[in-house]
Amino acid sequence: MTDQPLAVADRFSAAELPAWENDAVLEQLLLSFESVLPLRRPSQLRDPKIHQRVLSLSEGVLGRTCGLLETSAREAIRTGEERICLPRWKRGAGYGVAGIDRGSADATRIR
Repeated sequence: MTDQPLAVADRFSAAELPAWENDAVLEQLLLSFESVLPLRRPSQLRDPKIHQRVLSLSEGVLGRTCGLLETSAREAIRTGEERICLPRWKRGAGYGVAGIDRGSADATRIR
């Protein structure tokens, strides 16, 4: 039996994608994520400050953006916040868990 993910990866050639920019297309991507994330409250993904923070933390890389949003949604559920909001993302941190303020559910500072 072959390693399934490796077998699939061998069937497709790698392609480099351009970095996302702070534009209407990025906003549509974020709003698309918001529509499918299992959160009980609306997130702030329409906020231009969120767009800039996503780009800063992910460096415009799609996989990192997905990871950031997924981790943020998990944290929102874990803390009871039930929405993605800017104050949970720390200043200067990378994407994913390192970019999330894992403090109390009422944490409101950007670090």
